Amino acid sequence: MTDPVLGAIGQLDAAHPITLLPLRLETRFRRGPVDGSPDSVGELLVRIYLDSILADSHERLLSQNEVAAGQDYWRRAFADGRENDAWTALLGEVRTPRAAWIVAQTTPSNVDQMAGRGATPAFPTLETRPESWHQAPRAHGLPERWVVSGFRGGERVMQVVGAPIRADLALTPRLVGDDTAAPRVDLSGDGLTVEPELAWAYDLAEAVQAGMAVRIPLSSIDMEDGFSTLLVVGVRTTATADEQASDLADLLAAHQFSRGLGFVRQGTRTNNSAAGPSDYPPPDPAGAVSFAVARGTPTANSGTDGGRFAAALGLPLSAVEHLAGAGRDEQSPAQAMVNAIWPATIGYFLDQLFSPEVSQATVDAVRAWMQKWVRPRGPLPALRVGAVPYGVLPVAPLAVPPSAAPVGDAPPGLAGLVSRLAGIAATLVAGAPHVGRTTDPDRDLIELLGMDASASTARVRRTLGYDAAWNMFGFTGTDMARWETAQRQVGQTVLTAIGEAGRDPRAVYLSFAGRSDDFGGPMVAPAPLSETDPLPFDYIAWLATATPAQLRAQTAPPSDQPVTALLYLMLRHALLTEYDRTARRVLDLHGLLLAHESRETELIGILAAPTSGPPRSVVSGLPVPRPGPEPVPRPGPGSRA
Repeated sequence: MTDPVLGAIGQLDAAHPITLLPLRLETRFRRGPVDGSPDSVGELLVRIYLDSILADSHERLLSQNEVAAGQDYWRRAFADGRENDAWTALLGEVRTPRAAWIVAQTTPSNVDQMAGRGATPAFPTLETRPESWHQAPRAHGLPERWVVSGFRGGERVMQVVGAPIRADLALTPRLVGDDTAAPRVDLSGDGLTVEPELAWAYDLAEAVQAGMAVRIPLSSIDMEDGFSTLLVVGVRTTATADEQASDLADLLAAHQFSRGLGFVRQGTRTNNSAAGPSDYPPPDPAGAVSFAVARGTPTANSGTDGGRFAAALGLPLSAVEHLAGAGRDEQSPAQAMVNAIWPATIGYFLDQLFSPEVSQATVDAVRAWMQKWVRPRGPLPALRVGAVPYGVLPVAPLAVPPSAAPVGDAPPGLAGLVSRLAGIAATLVAGAPHVGRTTDPDRDLIELLGMDASASTARVRRTLGYDAAWNMFGFTGTDMARWETAQRQVGQTVLTAIGEAGRDPRAVYLSFAGRSDDFGGPMVAPAPLSETDPLPFDYIAWLATATPAQLRAQTAPPSDQPVTALLYLMLRHALLTEYDRTARRVLDLHGLLLAHESRETELIGILAAPTSGPPRSVVSGLPVPRPGPEPVPRPGPGSRA
């Protein structure tokens, strides 16, 4: 029988995203009898602790001193006719997030008269808190229950639902000014006491009752084999999507005015190192930077990082208008780079290596879809709460029905292919560095810590196409039939694995070198790299204006040293490939494209010119092109080129 909680989750409208925030888990296997489960040989104890992003520490009421500071701010602003100097003075008394809250709460009702000077601010009447009293942090936005699932070998073998989560869950001891006569619990017998509502944090039985722990009976197989993955998820089902979006906006606002909230630029240093200090906190001379964020004109809109974040989470734009980085746009440059390297990467593979199995219409559709949706860095900005950065990662189920029908605006068949490729990639995850990869945890940890977040090198494997191999075999008098048969067998094995059996693309007949070598040049530019500093030589700007003749001759560098960066080579190749594609399309438009000219030639100046084919003439000012070479006919079965 399905648990009502699981049934309610299954009935949620998929049109609304689910925001999952991080948790910390502690687990322990315990052998022995389990109450109420006579067939069990032990149990798995799971403790659930909240990440600080779920803790609301915002003090909404101002103290008398804070009210006075806010009123002084506005008196000075009214006298000056602007707020800049008043903001600088206020930052001498309180932190930036609190200053923004104080200013907002004490805003005069006649603030629109400030610019005219001579007016006296009309302050609102505010409820205040005692100077020595502070509200203890409380959990915000928790689900009704936690769902704990255990996986073994990719298959879910266990799932339990915890008890209802206690409302208004306490996270810390009471702070200064709280009721000292309230009940206390003696922890150690030597005078160390805490509030009873915190018992869930150290007592397992209390945690189970509070919904923050589960005890899972285990069979002998469970106890012996354990679980490869333990997943704990909670989703609130008793509130509407709009109510929960409002609750999430309240939580973010609480962080904005307490710990601080903002968006993190790509490449931001999060730790101190020999190369330099952390980029947090950012420089704020005389409060000029923070003033522009907190009190300046909002810069977020639907085309900025803040607007995209708000739209993805179903939040109003007002929730991000006064966050640092909300007006930044990291997606447009990322989109431009995806489009720029397409002809030299996936576009080249589809157009040339998977020819003739993919039509030009399909190639164009995949390109348009990638340009719209694919971002190597992800489609959403990283979020900073206090000093802690959080990546925002959209996820969706990859499993799709085996159908050629398009999913959304994706080209037909693409979703199914991506799902199959993801399944293959998942089998390779175990080979990536991680603790538990081998029996030596210390070695695993050192190997893991030695990895970079981004690729810092590339490897190159030399490849021969069919035409080159056919000529080499013929030159040496070697029969190529067995070689071609072996290639076809290997190729069909790969194609079958990705659900494309029966196809016969050009890539099947590639011959690969037995080794790969490190790419000799830098990836983008000689070290050190920067996310903000310009390239020593801006080869991207040069490529954008270079003529085909300059691209071929590579006359760009201002010195005798050639540009060897991998990005430069890929962009140059992409440009030349794009020129070629455009020329072929113009020829095809005028009926002048020969059949073999859509296939990139492997051998230059070796094959004979065609002896037949339609003559070419000048059409609409087009020059008379020289006929290209005919392709080498591929012997044997399986040829479709």
